[in-house]
Amino acid sequence: MSKQWMEAFEARIYTDTYRIYGMIHLAPAGRVGRAQATADLLNLEARPTLAVSGARLYAPGYAHPPEAREALGTVTSIAVPKEQILWVVGGRPATPSAQGLVKARRLALIFPGFFLVGKLFGPGDLRFPEWLAVTKPFQTLFEAELYLLGMEHPLSAPKPVDTFEFVTVNLRRVQGFTDVPQQQEAALTVFG
Repeated sequence: MSKQWMEAFEARIYTDTYRIYGMIHLAPAGRVGRAQATADLLNLEARPTLAVSGARLYAPGYAHPPEAREALGTVTSIAVPKEQILWVVGGRPATPSAQGLVKARRLALIFPGFFLVGKLFGPGDLRFPEWLAVTKPFQTLFEAELYLLGMEHPLSAPKPVDTFEFVTVNLRRVQGFTDVPQQQEAALTVFG
């Protein structure tokens, strides 16, 4: 597909080794029946990389905006191997009802050094482990919160580093999943 038929969206792509700020390109409504979501683009098996234009590369981290000392350089475009992507901020969210995903689960997705908490939609008739075995790797996590892991960030008094309307996560790179009850004032940890 030619990029002239695509819509450009700002995005932040996180990998183990760097962060990329740039533009990704998604098909508008009409070309694929509905507007293409970030997860749809990342789940295209025919394309093993994600094309990012106007890319600015930064050292790994979570602060937004990044500090000038974290800058690694800029490139006109970069192709990022999808299997290296941990999560993406930006683009367009998937529409759960459009994919037949009806049940929302509040989960913590654990990655090395951080975790994301949010709502992940899945089919109501499958248990979560069964759904994970058959679902596509990139999924939209709604009402997402970013937490850091480590001695200076105890789970007994969690404070999100950042919050997002949605992020797109690579479920194949998650190192653990746990259900999170709805937030309660008396909760002692992020996990309830």
